[in-house]
Amino acid sequence: MWEVVGALGSAGSALLAATAGFVAYRLYRIESERDRRTEMQLARQQAASVGVWIRNDVEPLFRDEDEPEPAPEPELTFVAANMSTLPVYRLSVHFDLGQDKALRVVTQRDVLLPGERFETQVPTEVDGERRRPVLTFRDNAGAEWRRDSTGYLGLVSDGRVNGYGLEDESVADG
Repeated sequence: MWEVVGALGSAGSALLAATAGFVAYRLYRIESERDRRTEMQLARQQAASVGVWIRNDVEPLFRDEDEPEPAPEPELTFVAANMSTLPVYRLSVHFDLGQDKALRVVTQRDVLLPGERFETQVPTEVDGERRRPVLTFRDNAGAEWRRDSTGYLGLVSDGRVNGYGLEDESVADG
């Protein structure tokens, strides 16, 4: 009889040890995920301070009424601003042409200092309803990021922007 009690005690101890091991493993996974998210937030901090948008530029609003001039055609300007406290590097402006998801590199720049803006005219061939500007850059830690005018911010992986190759139809003017 005492052998049965001893066997039940051993089985109960084994069950408690397995439960404790499972709980410890789950806590380890939860803490690891929390650490990973905190690390990612810190890594995104500088990149989140880089913004991009398209600005509609038109001729001055006031002109002499005696000189009839045709209404000016608006020009579109791509603007990138670095509002972080550190420089960003290897900026490249791409436009999604919407044709087989091709990207066109329109300009590149080596560095954008803190508080500085970078502006470039939108080429007429990408002017239209389907244009979407995309900026890729490296932060001070060397991570490569992608930011578009919809507000999306993400890491660039494998030298590609959201699955699109950067080698498509490149034009660099400076």
